[in-house]
Amino acid sequence: MLINNLNLELIKLKDPKVIEDDEYFFDILYDDKDFVLECEHHYSLKNKESLVVNSKQEANTFFKIYKKIIELFFDSHEEWFNDKLTYERIENMFNNYLVANIEENCLNLIISKSIDLSNNYLNSEIIPKIKISRLVFKNEKITVYLELLGINLANNTENEIKENIKNENETSNNVSESILTNDIALKDVNNEQPQMEEQNKKDDDPPDEKENGEEDEEEEEENEEEEEEEEEEEDESGEIEDEDLKEINIVNDNLESIDFNLTDEDYYIIYNILNNNIKDNLNNSVLKILKERDVNINKKDINELLNDSDDESSYSDDESSYSDDESEIYEEESDSENSIP
Repeated sequence: MLINNLNLELIKLKDPKVIEDDEYFFDILYDDKDFVLECEHHYSLKNKESLVVNSKQEANTFFKIYKKIIELFFDSHEEWFNDKLTYERIENMFNNYLVANIEENCLNLIISKSIDLSNNYLNSEIIPKIKISRLVFKNEKITVYLELLGINLANNTENEIKENIKNENETSNNVSESILTNDIALKDVNNEQPQMEEQNKKDDDPPDEKENGEEDEEEEEENEEEEEEEEEEEDESGEIEDEDLKEINIVNDNLESIDFNLTDEDYYIIYNILNNNIKDNLNNSVLKILKERDVNINKKDINELLNDSDDESSYSDDESSYSDDESEIYEEESDSENSIP
């Protein structure tokens, strides 16, 4: 039936049939026959699950069919279900098969089942033949099933698809030839592989025991000859060394002697040099120990600390010397007093 000849009053909704628990379907008929529509305008095959409805007239016709099915379901639902539902409740239970296509400013028609189409038909201009087959009630949702039964191609679209199919066949042939070539090459490689393995096996096989024995004897003879030559060379070199070694007597009577005449000032200079070296070594040792123990102190502070200790020691030495002098004077005076005039 052509879509333009549609009469909404001839649409009928059959009683539900149980698919399984809480799942039912309702056949939809038109004039007691399958509800099949032959469209007259071009549609775009967006994918295998939706069609782009370019004609506003036919989009409006599908919308009227959708509203009529909701109305039929509402009128009969009390016979099928125990609960009475409002029209708004039932309308909200339906999944609309018309979806807004904002990008192309039109509507998409959702297809539940489609004939087998190749990808060459995608985005092509077609004239579809659609069957509105049934309602499916599941999980309190109702879906109207649309089936794409067939398509007619527009003239320009048909030529384009034929060209695409031709190109696809050529590509397929090229791929087949490439696969055949690869198979032949692989077969040649497989044929050559046993020969290569056999050759490699021959190369890897160990030589005969007899040949190994002969080679071992030759190597032993060569090693013996080399050892004999080395021993002869060592004997010769030993004789030469024995001839070269001679005992030499060294006379030390005429060795040069040097006399150093050091004054007190020279000794004082040497003392200062040694003392300064000792202080530097002591300072460095103390600084190293403190750093290892994470004590923050610089070299200048250590020098002052050690110098203070030196000053104290020198001061104590001076005091001791002074006391010694005092004691000597005291002893002299006591001796003088005790002496008899």
